[in-house]
Amino acid sequence: MGSTELASTIGDHAWRNLLDHHQQLLRAHVAQAGGRVVKMIGDGSFSLFDGPARAIGCAHDFTEAVQGLDIGVRAGLHTGECEIVDDDATGLAVHIGARVSALAGPGEVLVSRTVKDLVVGSGLEFSPRGTHELKGVPGSWELFALASGATPNVPVEPEQPRMRASDRVVLATARRAPALLRFAGRVSRS
Repeated sequence: MGSTELASTIGDHAWRNLLDHHQQLLRAHVAQAGGRVVKMIGDGSFSLFDGPARAIGCAHDFTEAVQGLDIGVRAGLHTGECEIVDDDATGLAVHIGARVSALAGPGEVLVSRTVKDLVVGSGLEFSPRGTHELKGVPGSWELFALASGATPNVPVEPEQPRMRASDRVVLATARRAPALLRFAGRVSRS
Protein backbone atom coordinates (compact mmCIF):
# COMPACT_ATOMS: atom_id res chain seq x y z
CA MET A 1 0.00 0.00 0.00
CA GLY A 2 1.37 3.43 -0.94
CA SER A 3 1.69 6.27 1.53
CA THR A 4 -1.26 8.24 0.13
CA GLU A 5 -3.50 5.18 0.24
CA LEU A 6 -2.36 4.36 3.78
CA ALA A 7 -2.97 7.96 4.92
CA SER A 8 -6.50 7.91 3.50
CA THR A 9 -7.19 4.54 5.14
CA ILE A 10 -5.96 5.35 8.65
CA GLY A 11 -6.84 9.06 8.75
CA ASP A 12 -4.83 12.23 9.20
CA HIS A 13 -4.13 11.96 12.94
CA ALA A 14 -2.93 8.34 12.81
CA TRP A 15 -0.92 9.13 9.66
CA ARG A 16 0.82 12.05 11.38
CA ASN A 17 1.69 9.83 14.36
CA LEU A 18 3.01 7.12 12.06
CA LEU A 19 5.05 9.66 10.10
CA ASP A 20 6.52 11.13 13.31
CA HIS A 21 7.54 7.65 14.50
CA HIS A 22 9.02 6.89 11.06
CA GLN A 23 11.08 10.09 11.15
CA GLN A 24 12.35 9.46 14.69
CA LEU A 25 13.46 5.94 13.70
CA LEU A 26 15.11 7.26 10.55
CA ARG A 27 17.04 9.97 12.38
CA ALA A 28 18.24 7.45 14.98
CA HIS A 29 19.39 4.94 12.34
CA VAL A 30 21.15 7.58 10.23
CA ALA A 31 22.94 9.02 13.28
CA GLN A 32 23.97 5.55 14.45
CA ALA A 33 25.49 4.87 11.00
CA GLY A 34 27.43 8.14 11.10
CA GLY A 35 25.25 9.89 8.52
CA ARG A 36 23.31 13.13 8.49
CA VAL A 37 19.66 13.64 7.61
CA VAL A 38 19.69 16.61 5.24
CA LYS A 39 15.96 16.96 4.79
CA MET A 40 12.61 15.33 5.42
CA ILE A 41 9.99 15.75 2.74
CA GLY A 42 6.66 14.31 3.86
CA ASP A 43 7.28 10.58 3.98
CA GLY A 44 10.56 10.90 2.07
CA SER A 45 14.02 11.88 3.18
CA PHE A 46 17.53 12.63 1.97
CA SER A 47 20.62 11.70 3.99
CA LEU A 48 24.38 11.95 3.44
CA PHE A 49 27.02 9.45 4.54
CA ASP A 50 30.81 9.37 4.49
CA GLY A 51 30.85 6.01 2.75
CA PRO A 52 28.53 3.87 0.62
CA ALA A 53 28.80 0.75 2.82
CA ARG A 54 27.54 2.75 5.81
CA ALA A 55 24.64 4.08 3.76
CA ILE A 56 23.73 0.57 2.59
CA GLY A 57 23.93 -0.80 6.12
CA CYS A 58 21.74 2.02 7.41
CA ALA A 59 19.17 1.58 4.63
CA HIS A 60 19.01 -2.18 5.25
CA ASP A 61 18.66 -1.80 9.03
CA PHE A 62 16.01 0.89 8.63
CA THR A 63 13.91 -1.12 6.18
CA GLU A 64 14.01 -3.99 8.68
CA ALA A 65 13.11 -1.72 11.61
CA VAL A 66 9.98 -0.25 10.00
CA GLN A 67 8.47 -3.59 8.97
CA GLY A 68 6.64 -3.63 12.30
CA LEU A 69 4.97 -0.36 11.33
CA ASP A 70 3.45 -2.00 8.22
CA ILE A 71 5.13 0.46 5.89
CA GLY A 72 7.45 -0.43 3.05
CA VAL A 73 10.43 1.86 2.85
CA ARG A 74 12.06 2.31 -0.56
CA ALA A 75 15.76 3.12 -0.36
CA GLY A 76 17.77 4.32 -3.33
CA LEU A 77 21.49 5.03 -3.11
CA HIS A 78 23.96 6.74 -5.39
CA THR A 79 27.30 8.36 -4.70
CA GLY A 80 28.97 11.30 -6.38
CA GLU A 81 30.03 14.88 -6.04
CA CYS A 82 27.61 17.18 -4.22
CA GLU A 83 27.74 20.86 -3.52
CA ILE A 84 26.77 21.84 0.01
CA VAL A 85 24.76 25.07 0.07
CA ASP A 86 23.75 26.18 3.56
CA ASP A 87 22.55 22.91 5.13
CA ASP A 88 21.41 21.37 1.84
CA ALA A 89 23.19 19.30 -0.81
CA THR A 90 22.72 19.85 -4.52
CA GLY A 91 24.09 18.41 -7.70
CA LEU A 92 23.39 15.71 -10.26
CA ALA A 93 24.31 12.94 -7.79
CA VAL A 94 21.38 14.01 -5.58
CA HIS A 95 18.99 13.78 -8.54
CA ILE A 96 20.34 10.37 -9.53
CA GLY A 97 19.84 9.09 -5.96
CA ALA A 98 16.22 10.30 -6.02
CA ARG A 99 15.59 8.57 -9.37
CA VAL A 100 17.12 5.32 -8.09
CA SER A 101 14.94 5.53 -4.98
CA ALA A 102 11.81 6.01 -7.11
CA LEU A 103 12.53 2.70 -8.84
CA ALA A 104 13.01 0.72 -5.61
CA GLY A 105 10.27 -1.58 -4.44
CA PRO A 106 8.84 -1.58 -0.91
CA GLY A 107 11.45 -2.86 1.54
CA GLU A 108 14.14 -2.79 -1.13
CA VAL A 109 17.59 -1.19 -1.03
CA LEU A 110 18.44 -0.29 -4.62
CA VAL A 111 21.87 1.05 -5.61
CA SER A 112 23.54 2.37 -8.74
CA ARG A 113 26.45 0.52 -10.34
CA THR A 114 28.69 3.28 -8.93
CA VAL A 115 27.75 2.33 -5.37
CA LYS A 116 28.01 -1.41 -6.07
CA ASP A 117 31.50 -0.99 -7.52
CA LEU A 118 32.69 1.04 -4.53
CA VAL A 119 31.75 -1.65 -2.00
CA VAL A 120 33.48 -4.56 -3.75
CA GLY A 121 35.18 -6.67 -1.10
CA SER A 122 32.81 -5.57 1.67
CA GLY A 123 30.88 -8.83 1.66
CA LEU A 124 27.69 -7.10 0.51
CA GLU A 125 25.85 -9.02 -2.21
CA PHE A 126 23.55 -7.63 -4.86
CA SER A 127 21.04 -8.88 -7.41
CA PRO A 128 20.89 -7.17 -10.82
CA ARG A 129 17.76 -5.09 -11.45
CA GLY A 130 18.50 -4.20 -15.06
CA THR A 131 19.47 -1.11 -17.00
CA HIS A 132 17.23 1.92 -16.70
CA GLU A 133 16.81 5.38 -18.14
CA LEU A 134 16.60 7.84 -15.27
CA LYS A 135 14.33 10.80 -15.98
CA GLY A 136 16.40 13.87 -16.83
CA VAL A 137 19.73 12.04 -16.44
CA PRO A 138 21.85 11.24 -19.48
CA GLY A 139 22.75 7.65 -20.34
CA SER A 140 21.58 4.28 -19.11
CA TRP A 141 22.06 3.22 -15.51
CA GLU A 142 22.60 -0.30 -14.17
CA LEU A 143 20.81 -0.82 -10.87
CA PHE A 144 21.27 -3.52 -8.23
CA ALA A 145 19.25 -4.55 -5.18
CA LEU A 146 20.86 -5.57 -1.92
CA ALA A 147 20.43 -9.35 -1.96
CA SER A 148 17.66 -10.66 0.24
CA GLY A 149 19.01 -12.20 3.39
CA ALA A 150 22.02 -9.87 3.27
CA THR A 151 22.83 -8.57 6.71
CA PRO A 152 25.47 -5.91 6.34
CA ASN A 153 27.43 -5.23 9.47
CA VAL A 154 29.32 -2.06 8.75
CA PRO A 155 31.23 -0.47 11.64
CA VAL A 156 30.73 3.27 11.90
CA GLU A 157 34.23 4.05 13.14
CA PRO A 158 37.12 1.63 12.91
CA GLU A 159 38.84 1.13 16.21
CA GLN A 160 41.88 3.38 16.34
CA PRO A 161 45.05 2.27 18.09
CA ARG A 162 46.08 4.45 21.00
CA MET A 163 48.55 7.08 19.91
CA ARG A 164 51.74 7.54 21.89
CA ALA A 165 52.74 11.04 22.97
CA SER A 166 55.70 11.00 20.56
CA ASP A 167 53.35 10.12 17.68
CA ARG A 168 51.09 13.06 18.58
CA VAL A 169 54.11 15.42 18.53
CA VAL A 170 55.22 14.14 15.12
CA LEU A 171 51.66 14.44 13.76
CA ALA A 172 51.25 17.98 15.11
CA THR A 173 54.61 18.95 13.66
CA ALA A 174 53.73 17.41 10.29
CA ARG A 175 50.52 19.40 10.12
CA ARG A 176 52.25 22.66 10.96
CA ALA A 177 55.61 22.34 9.30
CA PRO A 178 55.90 19.72 6.53
CA ALA A 179 59.03 21.41 5.23
CA LEU A 180 60.69 20.96 8.63
CA LEU A 181 60.03 17.21 8.50
CA ARG A 182 61.36 16.93 4.93
CA PHE A 183 64.50 18.76 6.07
CA ALA A 184 64.86 16.48 9.13
CA GLY A 185 64.46 13.45 6.86
CA ARG A 186 67.20 14.67 4.53
CA VAL A 187 69.51 15.39 7.47
CA SER A 188 68.94 11.94 9.00
CA ARG A 189 69.80 10.22 5.67
CA SER A 190 73.02 12.23 5.32
